[in-house]
Amino acid sequence: MAGLALALGLYAWLWAKSVRARGPRAGGQPAFFLVGLGVVALALESPIDAVGELYLFWVHMLQHMLLSVVAPPLLLLGLGGRLPPLPRPVRVALRVLTQPVVALVLFNAAFSADHVPRLLEWGLVSEPVHAVEHLVLMGLGLCAFWPVFSPTAELPPLPYPGQMAYLFAMGLAMTPIFAGIAFGDAPLYPYYAPGESLFGVDPLADQALGASVMKAMAGLAYGLAFFRAFVLWFAEVG
Repeated sequence: MAGLALALGLYAWLWAKSVRARGPRAGGQPAFFLVGLGVVALALESPIDAVGELYLFWVHMLQHMLLSVVAPPLLLLGLGGRLPPLPRPVRVALRVLTQPVVALVLFNAAFSADHVPRLLEWGLVSEPVHAVEHLVLMGLGLCAFWPVFSPTAELPPLPYPGQMAYLFAMGLAMTPIFAGIAFGDAPLYPYYAPGESLFGVDPLADQALGASVMKAMAGLAYGLAFFRAFVLWFAEVG
């Protein structure tokens, strides 16, 4: 909650500064940023966190998707045009991390690694590891959506056709981890298997449902971004 409050305070400062400098149309939409912070709060401070950590894999997957593919584009849309000039070390690091190929590979590699059974269960029994996993997912999620929703002209987004190709590739890159979880013939995560699951959900059904949540939410996020890029491109060329 302290981190969310700090993010909100920093955004309010940036918003006031940009309005003074360039007027109320300085870029970015506060509503997007507030909804993005609300999504982070929902993922981390609601029963989603406890139920996903203790009982149901699919709820844990819901939490990860909220942090990695729902909150990042909303936060970037809220920041658009309001970021001050970036310090050189930050600019250099972002220039590397937000290169489309680098961002795609790093995000999907980290997301897949985070759902390797041993690593996922390590996070479930260690709060510091769990926190690091969430920070990595969010940070690389921001990098992954940067080529589409870049908030600064210093590191501009891809042209609209490039955005569509990139988003299509992002959707494909998640297919192996989805298939590995969805079509397993035995529970992959012993942490969720012993005893009676919450609401009597079978562990294998819980696992398949988690994979479905992952694919559906990623598909929706990438699909909406793809549709936005197509509409803007059509308006540009028309």
